[in-house]
Amino acid sequence: MIPTLARCVLSADAFRTCFTHALASEHEEIMGLLIGELTVSEAGEDESHIHSVCLFKRSDRQKDRVEISPEELAAATTEAERLSGIADRDLRVLGWYHSHPHITVWPSHVDVNTQAAYQQMDKNFVGLIFSCFHTEPNKANRLQVICFQAVPEPSYLSSTGSGKFVSREVPLQVVSPNGLTASFSDSLSLLASVMVEEERDLYSPANQSPETVEEIMNAIHNGSVFTKSMTGIAENLCIPLIRVLEAQLGRNHQRMLELNRLLDSPESGGQLLDMSDVIQ
Repeated sequence: MIPTLARCVLSADAFRTCFTHALASEHEEIMGLLIGELTVSEAGEDESHIHSVCLFKRSDRQKDRVEISPEELAAATTEAERLSGIADRDLRVLGWYHSHPHITVWPSHVDVNTQAAYQQMDKNFVGLIFSCFHTEPNKANRLQVICFQAVPEPSYLSSTGSGKFVSREVPLQVVSPNGLTASFSDSLSLLASVMVEEERDLYSPANQSPETVEEIMNAIHNGSVFTKSMTGIAENLCIPLIRVLEAQLGRNHQRMLELNRLLDSPESGGQLLDMSDVIQ
């Protein structure tokens, strides 16, 4: 079935989480699933609104491809149902995202075929690609994102609707809230945990009761690599997150002081606020 999606509206929280995830791994692709709702515009066009991101631990780390297992898709569906109950909205899995480290943002033939397979379940399913660590001639490092779907190539389209697929770019709009939201900070905290688990999975099987000199030396080497990886996660993800949260805390404190000055004025007659009243 040919998709008819007019545009994809991505929340700033989801956008920041996806790009942070992409920047956290320079040498292998990352991936995740997108949760949102499908709406119809005033013009009668289908629009995909993405509100949240599902992060998964990679079982297979490769530089040129990623895969989403049925178990991960089922977990994302369960999370969408949970969020639907909280928000009282019809949320579901509406797309996937992955990164292109050191290459352009354009979908490969593997990406297009993967996207076509997802669209067999939902014609409005979308794919996002985040290109990072890519330097073009005479330009600095570029960060790019594209939203796409798979459509049959006209020359290959048959009466059954099957054939060769090509990518179709979907207009992407990012809706930005004010300040740092709890959803984004929670996602970054989860991302750090996921990356630590990935490194532990790689390290643990290689260091089980070394006995010979060679095994001991290998264990020491693997331990050094693991320590370096943990240091990288702390330096590139955890420390920046702490600085962002500290800055937001300072802004919240300043806002609380300003509001309390207004409430303390003779005209207000209100009561003083505490930090929980002004956290964004």
